Amino acid sequence: SLTKKNCNYQTKEDRWTPLMILSGLGAKGTGSAIRQAIKELGANPSITDKDGWNALHWAAFHGSAAGAKELVKEKRLLSVKDKEGLTPLETARKEKNDTIAAIIEAAETETKKSK
Repeated sequence: SLTKKNCNYQTKEDRWTPLMILSGLGAKGTGSAIRQAIKELGANPSITDKDGWNALHWAAFHGSAAGAKELVKEKRLLSVKDKEGLTPLETARKEKNDTIAAIIEAAETETKKSK
């Protein structure tokens, strides 16, 4: 069970967190679970794994619209580049996850308008 004590745990080899795994799921309730993990347990979506991916990279790669919709609210995740120099948007495009790319693009446009 996910708790405040273990929500930012990283595996030794790949440095994956529970939030990363959750972000890649496309299951019903994923968005709500991500929201609760961040707001109630203190899960940090900015933590990166051994490849430099944050939770939004995971959603972009795995095609999780529910994950992406929740994670784009964390504006700081949008511009993070992984070890290959790819942002979450570029990862979504590379994987041909067009729905996720559109979600991220809309968030980026909204962020630019609010500046």
